Amino acid sequence: MPRDASTSFAPLLVSRCGGFRAQHLHVNHVKGFLGSTEAVATSAKCALRLLNSAIGYFQHQGLDAWQLSARVQAVKALADLHEWDTCHYLIDVCWKKLKRFSILESHLQEAIGRWTEC
Repeated sequence: MPRDASTSFAPLLVSRCGGFRAQHLHVNHVKGFLGSTEAVATSAKCALRLLNSAIGYFQHQGLDAWQLSARVQAVKALADLHEWDTCHYLIDVCWKKLKRFSILESHLQEAIGRWTEC
């Protein structure tokens, strides 16, 4: 039987700020490509709040790879908010977990690129 959104926590992620895809690509979701600084900050805060909730759900369910993926996305949101110390700490946490989930290395490299770009 296929799983639908009603049997998981997906409704939580879809219910705010234009959906999960918008959260995943939150910068592209606001007013054109980058949008105003205020719009990016608002979207990044919303994304970070939902990602933190998702990380908790993933941790509770033992889904470590998804937890790491959500943390990588949180690095991008933190970079958009210019929270450099937290961003750097989270990059270190993610980097240590890459040994187990090396498939996510390119995603972390992209997040680091956003961090150094800002």
